[in-house]
Amino acid sequence: MTLTRTTTVALAFLVAAGCGGGGGDLLSDSAGSRRRMPSCGSYTATESPLPAQDEAVRQCFLNAAGDGTQMEVTVTVESMEGDPITTIYRVLGPDDLELFVDASADKFSPVKTYHQRCTSVAAEGNGLAAGGCVTLA
Repeated sequence: MTLTRTTTVALAFLVAAGCGGGGGDLLSDSAGSRRRMPSCGSYTATESPLPAQDEAVRQCFLNAAGDGTQMEVTVTVESMEGDPITTIYRVLGPDDLELFVDASADKFSPVKTYHQRCTSVAAEGNGLAAGGCVTLA
């Protein structure tokens, strides 16, 4: 994991903890009951360069975010210890994104699951980084 991605994941956990989000079944309840929308697919962001297929999945989502077109993508990254952290990124409209983060397999994560609304997303390393986020209770 790159320092940038590590910092992004750590900041996301701090934001979630500071805003009172996360814990319990928040992800499974919120993510499981979400309204279905078109999907670009899913991929795992690793240290290696993204295969063309995974880059196409990521670019599909970034294009949708840029247009404000409803779309979702699922991205899995590894924690510093190698545990999977999976995020469902969703474009709800222009400058309106929703994230469902599941870090329940990360044994060192202080926050296991949380749900956020954000205003931006960009490519960062081989993953995605959302900005302007607030954690939903």
